[in-house]
Amino acid sequence: MRKPLYILICLVLMTGAVACQKNDEKSADTTEDTGNHSEIDSSQDTSLAPDFSLPDLEGNIIGPASFRGKVLIIDFWATWCPPCVKAVPHLISMKDKYGPQGFEVIGVSLDTGSDAEMLVKTFAEEMGVNYPMVIGNDDVADAYGGITGIPTFFIIDKEGKIVKSRIGYSPDTGNMMDTEVEKLLAE
Repeated sequence: MRKPLYILICLVLMTGAVACQKNDEKSADTTEDTGNHSEIDSSQDTSLAPDFSLPDLEGNIIGPASFRGKVLIIDFWATWCPPCVKAVPHLISMKDKYGPQGFEVIGVSLDTGSDAEMLVKTFAEEMGVNYPMVIGNDDVADAYGGITGIPTFFIIDKEGKIVKSRIGYSPDTGNMMDTEVEKLLAE
C-alpha cells in the first residue's frame, strides 16, 4: 500500500508545479498541477481582446490597443507563483528573438497589497525583464474571463484578436507560444 503512494508522490514532485490557483479570498495559495493545461483555441472568434489602460512600471499608460499591429502575449502572473517565475525567462527570450519582427509582451501582475508595485519592480530588475509590466486589478482579470489560475497567457494577433490562451507553464507551453507567435508574425 505504501509503495503506490510513494510512487504517486514522487511522480507529482518530479512533474513540478505548472500553475498556481487563486482562491476566492485572492490569497497567495499555490497548488501543484500534474501537467494538464487548460487551453482555448479562439481562432474562430472575431472579438477583440479586451482593452485596459494601466501604468507600466515607468508610469506610461499602456494596454493591448497600444500594441495593435503587433503580435502580443498578455501574461497574467504573480511574483509568488513558481510557474509564473519559471515562465519569465522564456518570455524575455521571446521578446529578444521576435521583438524586432513586431512582437510584444505585457506582464499583468496580480500581486496585491500596498507593496505590490515595489515587489514587481524589484522582480523585474532582478530578472532583467525587457517588456512592460503593469499591476493588474479585478476589472482587468474579469475582462479576460476571470483569471482562475496563473500564469495565464493570451496570444493576440496583429488585429487585436485573441487566438489562443493557456493556463499554466511548462516547456510545452513555451514551445506552443513560440510556434503560435512565429505563425502570426508570418501572416
